[in-house]
Amino acid sequence: MKIKQIFYGMVKAGKLTIENRQGFMNHIAQFNGQRVAFHLTQYRKNRSVQQNAYYHGVIVAMIAEDTGNDYEDVHAFLRDKFLPRKLVTIANEEASVATSTTQLLTDEFEVFTEKCRAFAATELHISIPLPHEAL
Repeated sequence: MKIKQIFYGMVKAGKLTIENRQGFMNHIAQFNGQRVAFHLTQYRKNRSVQQNAYYHGVIVAMIAEDTGNDYEDVHAFLRDKFLPRKLVTIANEEASVATSTTQLLTDEFEVFTEKCRAFAATELHISIPLPHEAL
């Protein structure tokens, strides 16, 4: 089984420039003489380290502390409540699972954290500061 490798680049005037050209060349060498398929998509940035730290260190931590619930349970609750679900089938058994926060893009993660803050404010009466506000 071949390992899936992701490479980044920029298209300008119809020309593709690969960011890590040497790594790309090393990777494609394993396909010498074989027919290959490319999957090109527009680059979109996943949630940032700062967004993740704010979510876990402020939102989840404040809700867990205020409600007395376990930190991991709060994270699972928020994920299940506010993220889209998808069907996963393993051994002919289907299960509906919430999307992982690790797969959210920066704008999607901001929408998610806003829903969490709104829930905390309206349902739990917890005022969670915005990322740039002091605790």
